[in-house]
Amino acid sequence: MIILNRHFLFTILLLVSPMAGQSVFNSLDTPTSVRSLSLTNGASAVSTSILNSNPAVLDCEGKSFGGQFFAYPADITGHQLHYTSKTARGVVSTVVTVMDFGRFSDSATGETFSARDMVFRVGYKSIWSGHLSWGISAGGIHSVIQQYRSSGLFVNTGIRSRFLDDRLGVGISAENMGKMLSTYAGRREPMEGQIRYSCFYQPLHLPATLSVDYLNVNSGQPLIITAAEFNLNSGFALWISASSEKNSLAWGDVFRTLTAGIAGGVRLPIGNYVFDVGFQNLGSAGSVWGFGIGKQRN
Repeated sequence: MIILNRHFLFTILLLVSPMAGQSVFNSLDTPTSVRSLSLTNGASAVSTSILNSNPAVLDCEGKSFGGQFFAYPADITGHQLHYTSKTARGVVSTVVTVMDFGRFSDSATGETFSARDMVFRVGYKSIWSGHLSWGISAGGIHSVIQQYRSSGLFVNTGIRSRFLDDRLGVGISAENMGKMLSTYAGRREPMEGQIRYSCFYQPLHLPATLSVDYLNVNSGQPLIITAAEFNLNSGFALWISASSEKNSLAWGDVFRTLTAGIAGGVRLPIGNYVFDVGFQNLGSAGSVWGFGIGKQRN
């Protein structure tokens, strides 16, 4: 159990989001998979079987399902379940995420309380033509801190186009566009959305996908994410990424600060399952670790 002033908890809530401070619901910006954690929530124009920021990139040949676990600093944990299925007209995906911030004790009153967020997302992707796809996702979030509760609804929408035999792609998405239904203290704050521009390129003789994402946030500095994803025929994958977020992180431990904003991970296929392990360095604040297991049926 952690003893702290109640107001300090909000600082911890901001810590776990790569776009800290841009939304009253920072759990909306946390990764939905170990892959997205390893890519710093970037590579959003690259096809994936798990719903992420741009629903237009959903891709699944049959059915895909699994779970993820995330360990954040300050004993914060995240749990995720996902299911994706190909239909006659497109791809449908569902993701449920629970962020558990643990139990706390108010240093002023000695009262103990817990804090958690639960996010539910459902998305749909369809193809307009052979190389142009669109997608939309909607969801709800419910946040609890002690006896205080807050909830909201949000929508993401995006498009993605591919060229050069699908080796070059560009995407644009509007994210976290929503409305608060209830607030902690009756004060209604805006759910600030963001616009994301992304592109990727797959070299002809290299089993890699190189990508760049640019996030234009309503408040705060724009964020640039660069990522590389290496995929081998055996199903093994290697992810590495970096973001401009490191420019705003405070100096602490020298090694952690120099490597701040760097993330990476691997995917290991074993039988009919895939196992994912990834991390993201938050600088002197610590690191986030993710572990996942999934299975796909054609």
